[in-house]
Amino acid sequence: MIKSNVKEKKVKKAFNAKSFIDWVSSTHNIFLIIAIPIIILFSNISQPGWGLDEQVHTARAWQISRFVMYPQKTSSGYYGGYIPQPLVNILEQGHTDSNSVNRSKNFFEREDLKNQSTYSSLKAVKIVSSTPTVLYDFGPTGAYNPLPYVPAAIGMRLASLFDMNVGSHIALAKFMNALFYLVIVFLALRFSRLSKIKWLIFIIALLPTSLYQASIVTADTFSIAVVLLFVSVVLPLLNNKQILDKKISLYLIASAVLMTFTKVNYILLLSLLLLVPLNKISIDRRRARFIKLSFILFLVISAGLLTILSLKYVSATGYGGAVSSTEQLRWILFHPFETILVLVRTVVIFGQGWLISIIGLFGFNTVAVPNILSSLYFIIIFLSAMYSDPIPKKRAWAILLIGITVSLSIIGVLYLSFTAIGKPTVDGIQGRYFIPCIPLLAYGFAKILPFELSVHNDKINAPLVFGGSALVIGIISIAVYSMSMYSF
Repeated sequence: MIKSNVKEKKVKKAFNAKSFIDWVSSTHNIFLIIAIPIIILFSNISQPGWGLDEQVHTARAWQISRFVMYPQKTSSGYYGGYIPQPLVNILEQGHTDSNSVNRSKNFFEREDLKNQSTYSSLKAVKIVSSTPTVLYDFGPTGAYNPLPYVPAAIGMRLASLFDMNVGSHIALAKFMNALFYLVIVFLALRFSRLSKIKWLIFIIALLPTSLYQASIVTADTFSIAVVLLFVSVVLPLLNNKQILDKKISLYLIASAVLMTFTKVNYILLLSLLLLVPLNKISIDRRRARFIKLSFILFLVISAGLLTILSLKYVSATGYGGAVSSTEQLRWILFHPFETILVLVRTVVIFGQGWLISIIGLFGFNTVAVPNILSSLYFIIIFLSAMYSDPIPKKRAWAILLIGITVSLSIIGVLYLSFTAIGKPTVDGIQGRYFIPCIPLLAYGFAKILPFELSVHNDKINAPLVFGGSALVIGIISIAVYSMSMYSF
């Protein structure tokens, strides 16, 4: 009897060990293990206002935390709102310092953050009901729906309930923003766990730029996370294996609705729904087609109305009177050949910078991961796309074309809303805007190729290959950013 008990304990111990290995090997759990410490480190290294456009996003989040959903027009003709003076002080300090560094130096020669004590004193100031406020311009955020700012706004509201200092307001805003990213991406990876597309989503979610954006106050965090959730539901439906049951339908509807609150460009990704085979829907084909088209139309109309609501803020997002969407559109219609040249010239001049910043570009001080890491990450993205489930070539072409269309729309929208009329290049484009397009571009391109990534008996150790690569590059990215900011 005693021997039997010992044997049972050994079996139970072995089972627990196996369960732990299985838990660690799951993409959604690996993601949390890698992402959480890296986001925490990024958040602590980057001072308030150092993130790209973080000062205007933080100000908008504060306004929404006061239940004011959109900026108001100021006497100067721009859009903004009243923000506590201590919050403005630290955001402006960060914006000035991060734009005053010597970007030509190597990251290990820099030490961009020279006045840490200044930030400590600025963070220590409390924000209470009697704290004076000042009118602050954050018009560039006006074109965004309020929803992407809600997580950060909740964090600020919580800090205000306890009369916390400036540092705590920003820290809680960052925390809630990061928490939203972690939860949504975790759900995306857990939902797609039975499909190999999960590794492509996993790699993109762990891009150094993706994690950096999750560590600051910005609306981009919402867009990246929601798009990854949407594609994690849609793309497995296109490989003839996934069945559209009630649970998947619920995820699909929820993620598609959330997509309407991202940037107008990403709403074009809803066209992926048109590629879902009708035989996946367990009702009459004619009714299924009607329901699918009606749902897409409803979402597009809703997104259009939200976009029209924000159009009044577009004039404040560029260079004042020099920017006019209607005049720019008229110029495009009467100068089609010159418009094509604008597109080509913009891609040629800025394309390499976009590629670098897609992988890893941190803050206004523009600290970039070394080129060799960027190249390695693009290889990993391509391999993860090749490793994903096969799909029919026609659908692969459609996915690729949708990805290209969304990418071009990013350039087009910024030409209309942020660039002087008839200017020979497009202003305001940043590489991180293209991150939500990467799943489609990579997956579509990989699946139109005349060959597949063949793995003997499918025994590839994906957690080691993809998880290990992401972890190593993430650690190196943190090291690069730390060395550029501090003296060692």
